[in-house]
Amino acid sequence: MLRWKNTGLKHIDAASGKKILRNSGAYTTLLVAVIAMSFFGVCDPNGGMRAPAGSAAKVGSDAISGNDFRRAYQDSYQRLQSQFKDGFDPATFRLAHGVLRQLIDERILFAEAVKVGMQVSDDEIARLLTDAQAFKDEKGAFSSEAFKNYLRSKRYSEASFQDEIRRSLTVQRFRDLVSRSNFASEAAAVQEYALTETKLDVEFLKFSATDVKVSVTEADVAKFATSDDGKKKIKEYFDGHTSEFNSEAQVRARHILVGFEGTRSASADAAKRKKETARQRAAEVLAKVRAAGADFAKIAREFTDEAAGKGKGGDLGFFSREMMVKEFADAAFLLRSGQISEIVESPFGFHVIKAEELKAARHEALEEASPGIARKLLAEESRPALVKAQVDRLAAATAKGGNDLEQIRKEFGMTWKATGEFGQTAKVVPEIGSENSVLAAVFALSTPGQTAQKLLESRGAHFVLRLKKKTAPDMAKLTPAKKAELHRSESGAFGNAYLTSMEKSLREDLQKRGRIWENPDYLQVDSRKEVADIGGDGMPVDAGG
Repeated sequence: MLRWKNTGLKHIDAASGKKILRNSGAYTTLLVAVIAMSFFGVCDPNGGMRAPAGSAAKVGSDAISGNDFRRAYQDSYQRLQSQFKDGFDPATFRLAHGVLRQLIDERILFAEAVKVGMQVSDDEIARLLTDAQAFKDEKGAFSSEAFKNYLRSKRYSEASFQDEIRRSLTVQRFRDLVSRSNFASEAAAVQEYALTETKLDVEFLKFSATDVKVSVTEADVAKFATSDDGKKKIKEYFDGHTSEFNSEAQVRARHILVGFEGTRSASADAAKRKKETARQRAAEVLAKVRAAGADFAKIAREFTDEAAGKGKGGDLGFFSREMMVKEFADAAFLLRSGQISEIVESPFGFHVIKAEELKAARHEALEEASPGIARKLLAEESRPALVKAQVDRLAAATAKGGNDLEQIRKEFGMTWKATGEFGQTAKVVPEIGSENSVLAAVFALSTPGQTAQKLLESRGAHFVLRLKKKTAPDMAKLTPAKKAELHRSESGAFGNAYLTSMEKSLREDLQKRGRIWENPDYLQVDSRKEVADIGGDGMPVDAGG
């Protein structure tokens, strides 16, 4: 059980216990978020490579350990991947920077909270953990075994887990206090309602460089490929992009994981399951997916113990043999497209695998690849000038409007599309972007049919904007109850803005005094894709978590 629980709980009398419970609702929710981090169940998201050694950062004398970073990074990675699917790239999102900033800011706010005497006690932590559903057995009692399995799977020591819970809950309590201490006026709430309830619907033309067709003749390709300069550039490209011409065999597969006690990265529920029970469950799953008309993805969402798999129907995407543990890879690469495996046992538990698509290994010689490379290099070389010329023509037509714009629209094959309704206080214009120039141009449109006379750039594309519809707010719907609700919301927004400003000020002060250190190796994790598997082999739990 918790090594500090017994001494902590015996001092809680009935009155103080009730007081803790009255205030624990929001913190129970946060606790669930802390302990319910997802598990990959086959491999880590970045090919199983290790994270850098040493501390990730320091705030004063308070070190942020490598395990702190791994847990936060992988949790954010899975959440963003689930949200953005194939559009998620950690390097583009600068995920490592964001995760490290979040961990540093939490340490800063925790120190401020401690300064003012606000810190979650051992009693509160003990009570919340013993009430947590994730650590209960079948009879509803706290299970020290489930708790130990969780610590092991997430690489916590008991002390480091206690520290993280205390820090997270204390910071949340501090944030709540600061947010509630700042108030907006009632007039501000009314104004916010009027702006929010003013609805806009905008039409737009979108011009992207990728839409520009660049034609390269076979004669140009042959001339370039046989010239000395062309041969040199083709060779440089070939040597620098070997993965395009040489790749291992790959399989795209779905799987359903059934974990059990002692398996790597077992979820809290799976860790309570005996091996024989898990085998029986896997057999039931296998029968379900092999039944006529069965939907593997739907069954995976319901039965898999892999958290990421629940949202993706068990889809693992394409992977090569070395990206997976041997038992899983051996089984997956024996399957034909559409075939379902027998039950496969790996260090993560039992798997039922379905092969979706196969890619054969590819090994293309320089001579074979040369024409394609030449065509690509010639297109890339001529594209910028062609794109600029077309953007200049579109900008000129936009400024004139009317028939000039319509003529260019038809010539470029563009069609008007609509954003759909959004509020005038929106921070992002649907389908277009959040740049200040975009927001200013949109909110300057007042009459339906009015076209912005300036071509706007956003997210690597160019846009022509036209107001389709503008709907004024119905102020009669602003009831006293609604007004009070908005007043509270606006006060919270003001409080959060104040909190953000305070965080920034504290961080800048510490940076000026050299009290914040970030390990540069961790900031390169996105591009190097070196994030350790939380359940990795041979990596003991460190004392600092």
